Amino acid sequence: MATHRLNWSRYDLVRIIVFILALLSLLSIAGNGLNQLIAATDRPAQVYEDFQQYFWPAGKMIFVDPRPQGGYFYTPTFSVFLHCLLRFDQNEPLLIWQVFQFIWLILLLFLPGFFLARLTKRKSFLYWYLAAVICSFPVYHNLKWGQVSILIVFLSIASVISHRARTWLAPALLALAALVKYYPAFLLLAFILNRDWKFVARFFAIAILLGLLLPGALLGFSNTLEFYRLSHAEMDYAIDWVAGDIKSQFFPHVALRLSGLGNDLKGPLSLVGMLFCLVALARIYFDFKKGKNCLLRNVSLLFLLYPLLINTSWPHYFVWLPFCGLVAVAFSESSRLRFLSIVALLLQSLPVFKLFPGYEQYCFYGLLLFADLLMLLHLLLLPCPDSNGCPGCA
Repeated sequence: MATHRLNWSRYDLVRIIVFILALLSLLSIAGNGLNQLIAATDRPAQVYEDFQQYFWPAGKMIFVDPRPQGGYFYTPTFSVFLHCLLRFDQNEPLLIWQVFQFIWLILLLFLPGFFLARLTKRKSFLYWYLAAVICSFPVYHNLKWGQVSILIVFLSIASVISHRARTWLAPALLALAALVKYYPAFLLLAFILNRDWKFVARFFAIAILLGLLLPGALLGFSNTLEFYRLSHAEMDYAIDWVAGDIKSQFFPHVALRLSGLGNDLKGPLSLVGMLFCLVALARIYFDFKKGKNCLLRNVSLLFLLYPLLINTSWPHYFVWLPFCGLVAVAFSESSRLRFLSIVALLLQSLPVFKLFPGYEQYCFYGLLLFADLLMLLHLLLLPCPDSNGCPGCA
């Protein structure tokens, strides 16, 4: 897919702003206001409850008691960042966090959106992507809790987009995503399978510097290592209680809910999920052996494997769906295959969510998981696109 410079004018900017405002207005009318629409994505809770219950205490306590609070699945580096955030404005931390959420969302809207337009040489892809994100249930679920999935997905996508420059920026962005929450490190497999050892080495150098040496110097190395140990213990504990939460979109959890079978089958179902992962990884590897290594396609595949691997897989994790769906559509020459991702984009949208009586039913039936699996199937069925001239690809 050859590169092509699109010409953007101030009239395009006006049209984009009008388009966004029109979509938000329609959603606001349909949802009795955006605040009510956001609130409806989950149970009643205080504003940004995850921030107030987990992130804020972690930032306040990191230099007093350098241990993760109950339910805190994040890194000590992220806690140090939160501490700096609180010091910036100790009186209005919630307001500052809302500003950060807004900034991350704007970045997620425009950087990937313009990238997709450049990739396809069609401005319409920017509008399709904007519509998919603005109408995305996971985005509003993130805003409900004040979570960090928007940030993590943006950093991961930005890493792929900036990879073509072959600088430290791309591995630094992916390392920062992994230093917020561990699982974005899984995307490193795309670079390992493509034997991009310089990227891998830079990723680990930055991860060690910011994930071990920095908190070690500030907190003490024994405290830092103990923080990581306790954080992983929290994740091990979550394996048990998450299975009973209808919001989890983890493949075995959804399969057990829909089938009504006992939890003793969770192990075999997890193995089925692992089998899908191995198929996708084998596809990436053998495409590379054939001389095809489209990084954009490969990273999109790895994004879509998350709910087969991550035990929690809350709805806000799935912020990657609009980007992966539009990537699949961009590379698809068959209208039949393109239909898979179009259906998936609809399943993850607020209009489909509003067809259900509430978030319980929408989450119970695993609509986000099904959307994810449809996109995964679409990408697996596609021939690997030629990476030559593809922005962001090797």
